Amino acid sequence: MASVEMAYDVHEPHDEEANLTPIVLLHGMFWNKYMFKELARKLCQETKRKVYCPDLRNHGRSPFCEECDSYLVCEDVKKRFLQEKNLKKSFLSVIAFPAQSAT
Repeated sequence: MASVEMAYDVHEPHDEEANLTPIVLLHGMFWNKYMFKELARKLCQETKRKVYCPDLRNHGRSPFCEECDSYLVCEDVKKRFLQEKNLKKSFLSVIAFPAQSAT
């Protein structure tokens, strides 16, 4: 199955350092990007880094697919999200289900 385009929020600091590695927050099963709203805002302010909060497949505003397992979520994150955003290097913070996505 093909990877899906994920909905996401991005928090950008006003005085961003262009060379700082961005942060990507991945939610757990039954959650969505909104659980990180306040955390992402604070991380962005304190670290001066971009903070991305994607909705994984079948969560939040991302597409619903009949097939959904940790392998497919990994493909979505690696082959779709990180590549499309040109995030060759990033800090991934993961909760529960998508932990394999960070490996």
